[in-house]
Amino acid sequence: MKALDLEFHRATLDDAEIAAECIRKTSEGIVDHLFAGLFPDIATEQLLAMILREGNTYFQINNITLIRHQEQLAGLIFAYPASQHTIPPIMEKFLSPARVEAVRGILTTSIPATFYVNTIWVHPSWRGGGLADVLMDYSEMCARDMCLTGISLHTWADNARALAFYKRHGFSQHQTIAACETLTQRHPLGSIIMAKTWLS
Repeated sequence: MKALDLEFHRATLDDAEIAAECIRKTSEGIVDHLFAGLFPDIATEQLLAMILREGNTYFQINNITLIRHQEQLAGLIFAYPASQHTIPPIMEKFLSPARVEAVRGILTTSIPATFYVNTIWVHPSWRGGGLADVLMDYSEMCARDMCLTGISLHTWADNARALAFYKRHGFSQHQTIAACETLTQRHPLGSIIMAKTWLS
């Protein structure tokens, strides 16, 4: 795969639905825990897309980059400075405290002065071809451009493939977070905050 074949685009409001779909899949249960069944006539992805369009916190479309190859979506990265990693006020307003508190640790834990990678998604047809490596290199470039001292992210402790990928890129375990009751069956080992840091 040649990086020159790829086009990086900042997501727009029109991309909110596809971005929400990718984020939901990659979250492995977090998005469903927060939004599923809230409103019978509104799908989970639609609710998430509405929040992305709200645009008054880090959880906004401007923090999402789409990667296309010949106009076809190949991947996505959703990332921002870790100082912004908190729960959007709009979510605090309309979600029940039980839903929010159960995953507050995941939604707020990061490492100061790092670039927080919320989501890396690669289209199934591109997996195993090196695109995830390109996205990780892109996130490091963004971090360094912002004069940050590293990258932090969340991953599930039972996701052996993701753990191996991050370790190969120089990440190490920073903190563990227990799974909430509604996600224990799916992720009994809880999750991990991982970090890759460098000298400023």
